[in-house]
Parts: sequence; structure tokens; C-alpha cells
Amino acid sequence: MFDLLQTLGGKPYMLAEHLQRFRNSADHLGLKIPASDEEIEAIILDLLERNGHAEATVRLVLTGGESPDGMHSIPTRRPSSS
Repeated sequence: MFDLLQTLGGKPYMLAEHLQRFRNSADHLGLKIPASDEEIEAIILDLLERNGHAEATVRLVLTGGESPDGMHSIPTRRPSSS
């Protein structure tokens, strides 16, 4: 599953709402997000700073297990727990 968010004025736009939707989707699918909202926000802000982008699109991705490319899970494996 994924969520896509934009920045506005160099800050993630409506981040709290995006994270709530992300958590609701994860709950619906029985997946655990292994980080708090505060940790995710800090990671996003660090990512934006490191890349020098004031305006960007950020894609949050959560898989049910191992993901060799960060986008797709391995269908023959069981979900991992963190």
C-alpha cells in the first residue's frame, strides 16, 4: 500500500491527515507501521533537507513483508513482523 503527499512552502502538506489515512489503510490490511507519526515526519523532513527540495512529492510505501525493490512484496513469503 502507499500514500502520496506533496509539500507546500517546503513542508509536507496535510501530513497528519495523510498519516491517519496511511494508518487506517494499514489497519484495514492487518499491517503494522513500524514507526510513530513523529518518526515518519522526522524522516520526511530529513529527506527533503538532504535532497535540497523545497517542493517535492513524497511516496510512503508499506508492504506486507520483504520487498527487494521497495515497491513490491515477494508473494511466496509470509509477512514479517517488526
